[in-house]
Amino acid sequence: MDSFPSPEIQQKILLSAYAGMSFAGSTTVLRLVLRIRNLRGDDALAALALISLIITAVVGKTYYAINDSSTIPQSSRVALYYIFAVTFDITIWTSRLSILATIIRLGSFRKQLYTAAGCFTIALLILIAQVFWVCEPQNNHNHWKADPVPQCVLGKSVAITQVTTDVFADITLVVFPLILLRYLKSEQAQAEKIRLGVSFIVGGLTTIVSIVHAVYLLGGTQISVLVSNVEMSVSVTISNFAVLVAASHRLWNYTHPQRELTKLSTIAYESPPLNGSTFSRTGGSHSQLDSTSIASTGSKRGHRDMEMSSDTGSLIFPV
Repeated sequence: MDSFPSPEIQQKILLSAYAGMSFAGSTTVLRLVLRIRNLRGDDALAALALISLIITAVVGKTYYAINDSSTIPQSSRVALYYIFAVTFDITIWTSRLSILATIIRLGSFRKQLYTAAGCFTIALLILIAQVFWVCEPQNNHNHWKADPVPQCVLGKSVAITQVTTDVFADITLVVFPLILLRYLKSEQAQAEKIRLGVSFIVGGLTTIVSIVHAVYLLGGTQISVLVSNVEMSVSVTISNFAVLVAASHRLWNYTHPQRELTKLSTIAYESPPLNGSTFSRTGGSHSQLDSTSIASTGSKRGHRDMEMSSDTGSLIFPV
């Protein structure tokens, strides 16, 4: 059986790699540049995902350059396939861990979030190990390692494990930001709200691609590599969304400063008695109370301005 991918599939695989991975890598580089003075754990995980993505791209380019005239040893071809399969899982799950680390940095419930991070790490290790315990015994039956372009049929067990872990991860990345948003009420935490909101929105995007990838894994078709490229690119890109959107928000506020409004109350009261008699400019003996809101700039002052009206005896002060 000829295991070489058709020219059409090979072209799509390379196109998805060049376009998707270049864009995903660019978002990570921009993220790291923006946070160069304040790098945290989530940024380190994003950088690790980028490194894994680059390794995947280089290995994939070498792997799919194999043809009848290639001099690459067969053992090296098998190694290229294994590296591609392993770095795929590393890229996906380090991207998810980066999103989770961003949520941990912004919110509370850290004990639960650290537990979830541990579960993510265990899921990654299981998926990596599963590639070997499925593919190694399989070679005894179909001798896939002898194919010109070796590719193991990962099958139903790997697909089920991937879908199960993907659903768990995406539920985690959706539920926790939603919970934290309920407790984040301060208007001064607008950037944090945006990050959590973006994490909530993009938390389930990879699920769709993951399910599609699992469907192709069941068939063992070579187009599953194309879907793998798309899933990796999407995962790396959305792991940077929360940081990039928050940075865009801060840039917008910097270039479009808003005037902070301070409410002022005006109280008009009756004039004090003159010569023992009660006097009121309004003609009555009772007090008159008015309230208005006056806009003022939000600049800090060393003292509170008060203004007394000579006609009505109005005292104006901020509230």
